[in-house]
Amino acid sequence: MAATILWGDQEVPVLERGWQGETKPYHYVNRLKPGQKWSDAVISSNPQNRPATERYIQQPEGFIPPAVLAARELLAEGASLAVWTDCWSHHAVFMSADRVCIQPEGELWDVLQKIKAALGNRWSGLPDAIALFHDGRIVMRDMKVAGRDKLQETQHAFARIARKLFPGRIEFGVVEWGQRRRRIRPNQSLQPTAGRSDE
Repeated sequence: MAATILWGDQEVPVLERGWQGETKPYHYVNRLKPGQKWSDAVISSNPQNRPATERYIQQPEGFIPPAVLAARELLAEGASLAVWTDCWSHHAVFMSADRVCIQPEGELWDVLQKIKAALGNRWSGLPDAIALFHDGRIVMRDMKVAGRDKLQETQHAFARIARKLFPGRIEFGVVEWGQRRRRIRPNQSLQPTAGRSDE
């Protein structure tokens, strides 16, 4: 039986991936403007304090966020558009699967704007990877490190609002990746949060 987790008020699938990552200085993707690339992002470095970090995955093109792979998977599944996101301090940036900052438009952007407005004009809880399919479905997936991360209350609130506004149209799922210390049983919650740190 496939593993699931409660997201909002519904059980959603947990997609297990064996991707392995390393903790690296955070790339300030949230500062990029449309047209700029992942490689243009400033890398965290603060000699007076421990720099902000995040878990990245080794790929032929170097270390990249796991959400990039999630967006590429969604395109391989037939999505007409797939993006990955970076949301920090209530500011959201949208990136293409080839790691270029974009300004979403059209139907997907309209949907996201309506959800944002219903959340008090905030991006709180925005999933890591989002895709639009030709049949009108919108798939949203969030990245969690195996055995370490959990869905936050802002993410539950986002899912509830999204389902209320667009019933039956949005599909949520969690992509669990990295070193697994134990098996997740069906309906079992993920464990305490970890990931990016700016301490």
